[in-house]
Amino acid sequence: MCIGLTKLWQQSVAQGHQLLSQQAEEMSRLHIQQNALSLSSALALEDYLQVELQSQAMMQSPGVLAITVFNKAGKQVAFEHRFDLPQISDEYQLQQLLQQQLEQHVPFIEPVRHINDGDVGYVRMRIDANHYSQHLNAAYQAQTRLIPYALVIAALIGFVLARMLSFKRFKAQLKN
Repeated sequence: MCIGLTKLWQQSVAQGHQLLSQQAEEMSRLHIQQNALSLSSALALEDYLQVELQSQAMMQSPGVLAITVFNKAGKQVAFEHRFDLPQISDEYQLQQLLQQQLEQHVPFIEPVRHINDGDVGYVRMRIDANHYSQHLNAAYQAQTRLIPYALVIAALIGFVLARMLSFKRFKAQLKN
């Protein structure tokens, strides 16, 4: 029975980690959708200064590593990143270093839709995959540490209930 409970607990932990990664990805996707929605009016009005300012504001979010905004024609209208690059004068080498940094993170791409104008562009964000999963994982670990205590308490309650019911049945048999 103990082996069965251990296997069940291990399977639960594995499923929990899988669920955590799915939730972190979904949170990233929702974050990007919210940012795309906030860019919709500025892109529809072709106010690229406002798009640039909003992109800079979006970089204040700790999980965002880079954001690129494109208009309807596919032209890049804003780009922000938070990578530490060395101070070098060779523009080509600097672009190569930036590209290497960007390639280390999976991009999330979301269309920017405006209620009246339809698709007005798209946004590509690179998010630190660990940002959301760290918070979720900490909560999950705290919950996982409580499981053995919950199992012990459940076993004690079951034991006490079984003893009480057995004692009541024994008492009822004595009266008859």
